[in-house]
Amino acid sequence: MTIKAIALCRVSSNEQLKSDSLDRQNKAVFEMAEKLGAVIPNDYIWSGSVSSRRGKNFRRKDLEEILATCKMDKAVKYIIVDEPDRFMRSIKEAFHWEAVYEDVGVKVVYTDEQLNGEDMMSKLQRFLKYFQAEGSNEERITKTIKGITAAMKIGKYPFQPPIGYMRGKVPGVHEINPETGPYLQYALIGIADGIMSVKQAMNWYNDNCPMIRDGKHTKVPMDKWTRFIANSYYAGTVEMHKQIDVRNENGLHEPLITLKQHERILDALNNRKKLHKGPIRGGNQRFPLNKILLCEDCASKGSRKFKFTGYDNKNGKTSKVYSRYYCRGCYKTISREEAHGQVKNLFSRLDFTNKGRKCVSCALNKIWDREEAGLKMQLSLYKQDLTKLEEKKQKILDELIGTDSPSFKNDLNKYLERVRSEIEKINGLAEAAEKSLATGRSNFLNFAMEFIDNLGQHFFELSLEEVEVCKKILFPSGFWVDSDKNVYTPEISPLYRERATKMGPLSPENTLVVGDEGLEPPTFSV
Repeated sequence: MTIKAIALCRVSSNEQLKSDSLDRQNKAVFEMAEKLGAVIPNDYIWSGSVSSRRGKNFRRKDLEEILATCKMDKAVKYIIVDEPDRFMRSIKEAFHWEAVYEDVGVKVVYTDEQLNGEDMMSKLQRFLKYFQAEGSNEERITKTIKGITAAMKIGKYPFQPPIGYMRGKVPGVHEINPETGPYLQYALIGIADGIMSVKQAMNWYNDNCPMIRDGKHTKVPMDKWTRFIANSYYAGTVEMHKQIDVRNENGLHEPLITLKQHERILDALNNRKKLHKGPIRGGNQRFPLNKILLCEDCASKGSRKFKFTGYDNKNGKTSKVYSRYYCRGCYKTISREEAHGQVKNLFSRLDFTNKGRKCVSCALNKIWDREEAGLKMQLSLYKQDLTKLEEKKQKILDELIGTDSPSFKNDLNKYLERVRSEIEKINGLAEAAEKSLATGRSNFLNFAMEFIDNLGQHFFELSLEEVEVCKKILFPSGFWVDSDKNVYTPEISPLYRERATKMGPLSPENTLVVGDEGLEPPTFSV
C-alpha cells in the first residue's frame, strides 16, 4: 500500500500571505515527504491563512478536517509541517493534537528531522519550540492590546466599522456610510423621540435602506437590531470591556445621535414589552434535561459550550415533529425519548440506603409537622367563621318572623340562601381539614416514599424548578452523554445505592458513584 502524507502549511497574517512563506513551506514539506517515502496527493494539501491563537485550537477547522481525512484513509501515516509554530502556538494544544492523530495511526512530523524522534532530547526540543511559539504569541497579544488601548484613549476605534459606518481615510476613524448611515440615523432618532417603537424602527429600516431593499444585504432580525441600536458608538463613544476596559465618550468619528438620545433609546429597550419567552430564559417543560445534560466530548476538549438544549423541530414537508437535545458545542444530537429513557433506566437501578430512608423520613415528618400546625390554625379559623355565620343566619330568621313586607321578605330569603351556601362550603372545608389531620401524615409519607422509590417514573413530571433542586441534591454533577450517546452520571447522593440485579455491577463506561452504608446521610434544612 502506498504511504500517504498530508501537507499542513499555515500563515496567520496578510503580510505572510503576500510573501513567499507558503511557497517556502510547501517546498520544504514535499522534500520531507520524499525522504519518508510518502506521497502527498493534490487534495491532501492544507494551505492558507489560519489563526492559531491559544485556547482556540481544540476545534480548529483545518485540524478537524485533516483528522476526518485520516480516519477515512488508512494509508495516511504522516502530517508534515515545516516548523512547530506553523502547527501550533500553544504547548497544551500542540501535544493534545499530536496524541489525537497518534490514536488514528498518524504521526505529526517536521521538516527538521531532529524534532521527529521519540527520545527525550527530541521531545525536549519540540517542547522548547512550542514554548518559544507560545511566548512570541503572548508577546504579540500584549503588544496588540497596548496598541488598541492607546488608540481608543485618543478616540479611535481599531475594529470593524459598525453598521451604518465604513472605513475612513484615517485608520481607526470611521466615516458614515452614505447608503446605510442616514437611514439608521433616522430610525435611531425616531426611537429616541418616541415617534417609532423599537420594532417599527427596525421594519422601517429594513424596508427603506437601499442596501437591503436592493437585495445586497439581508434584513436585520430583532435580536441583532436591539444590539445595534444599543451601541454607544452611534453617540460618539468608543468602548470595549473584554480584554481591555476602555470607554472614551470623545470618539473621533462623527456621531449619528447625541448621548441623551442614546440614553432614551436604552430606556425604550429596557421598557420594551417582552412578546415571548425564549427557550433558555423561560425554560421548556418538554425538555427538563436542558442545561443538566452535558457533552463529555466537548468538556474533555476544554470547550465552554458543552450543555445540551432541547428543541422541537418541524419537518417543512410533512407534519412530523423531531424532538431532540442538541449539544451547543459539537451539535451532537440525542432524541428526547432516548435521553429520557436512559435517565429513567439510571433511576430504576437505584435504591435508597437504610440511613437515607431514615434521613428523608425524618425530614418529611418535620415538613408534615409544619403542615399540621397550619391545618390546625386553619381549622380554628373555619370554626370561628361558622360561629359568625350561624349568628348571622339566626338574625335573618328573626327578621323574617318580624316583618310583613313581601319585598323585604324576598330580599331576606335571598340573603339567607347565600349564608346557608357559605356555611355549607366552610363545613366542607373544615371536614376536609379534620380528615387531613386524622390520616394526612400517613397518606403524605406513603405518597412521598412511593414518589421517591419510583423517582424515574415521576422525575419528568416535576416542574423545571423542582428538577433543578432534585439534580442539586441527588445528581450534583448532572447527566453526561459519551461518544456513543450513552447517558450516565459520575456522582450521586449517598442517599442512594445500586440496586442488586442479575446484571451485575455497572460498566466502567457507565459508572454510578454511589454511597455505602458506612456513610452518614447528608443533613439538609427543611
